Amino acid sequence: MVTQSPVPSTAPGKALHLFHPGWYGAVMGTAIVGVAASMNPGGLPGLKAPLGTLGVVMLVLAYLVAVVLGVPNLLRWVHHPDAALRDLSHPVVGALYATFPGGILVLATATVAVGPAILPQGVLFPLVAALATVGGLLAFSASVVLACILFVTPSVGVETTNGGWFIPPVVNIIVPMGLIPLIPNVDASTGRLLLVASFATWGIGFLLSS
Repeated sequence: MVTQSPVPSTAPGKALHLFHPGWYGAVMGTAIVGVAASMNPGGLPGLKAPLGTLGVVMLVLAYLVAVVLGVPNLLRWVHHPDAALRDLSHPVVGALYATFPGGILVLATATVAVGPAILPQGVLFPLVAALATVGGLLAFSASVVLACILFVTPSVGVETTNGGWFIPPVVNIIVPMGLIPLIPNVDASTGRLLLVASFATWGIGFLLSS
């Protein structure tokens, strides 16, 4: 059983202790706006240039937000593990931890869509590969861990059911969006492995969310 530690009296310590895991959803939202802008919805020629610029701005902003929110997210596990674990076992708040891998995976997707406009191929490929790999592993781990917590926690019942439970499995469905674009840049055997991993995570996401 996780015991509650006293909330630090200093403002920075208190902010870190109470830092909400759902904040990383802002990374997902910011990055996806960049993807949508880069696609130029409607295909209007006059909007291609400004929307392309907006896509780049939103991608850069998403990376900044990822760092600003990622640092306290990780530091909370180091300095306030009891508070982090208490939130993880919460039937509502716990599912929001999946926004962390979700944000990383959407960053990978946004980098694929917008990155070529500002990044050389030598940087783009390893960056997307790193984001997709880390995000994919964390997404799978989060979905399994949170599902187990829901099954073994006595306080979880019908009255605590909420839509947030779909977040952990759904982030697995984002994994192929980061892996598939890597296939043209790798050898045949690695490409097959990435394809299998893409189908597997896509299927896992649907299976766990059903």
